[in-house]
Amino acid sequence: MLATELLAQMPANDRIQANKVAFITNKLNLTPKQAEQFWPIFNEFETKRKDLKGTFKESTEMAQGEMSDNQAKDEVKKMLQGRQQEVDLEKEFADKFMKVITPKQLLTLFHSEKEFTRMLVKRLREKRGGRREF
Repeated sequence: MLATELLAQMPANDRIQANKVAFITNKLNLTPKQAEQFWPIFNEFETKRKDLKGTFKESTEMAQGEMSDNQAKDEVKKMLQGRQQEVDLEKEFADKFMKVITPKQLLTLFHSEKEFTRMLVKRLREKRGGRREF
């Protein structure tokens, strides 16, 4: 069975993750030694980042129209704290990454993640026929 056929049979989240790994691997041009050390760090980073975003999402579930000004003010503080925690996490992992990859590769990683997300959103829009649902 071809790799593309195997990929097509995977659940959507797994396919996206597999494509993201391939995209980043290609962009960073990792040596085998770098890849061996890089991916466990990256996976830990992704897990912690998802956990952070999950806690942030939970705190902002209340509809804005139902909030008092004080509640809205508290939500703004939580939102900014969440963003700061994300930046702090990126700083922490930047140090870990640079023990394995070069600073240029790290910069490429950050750009590649954004590029992959834009590409994914574009494909999803094309799949939906260009409709915007926001």
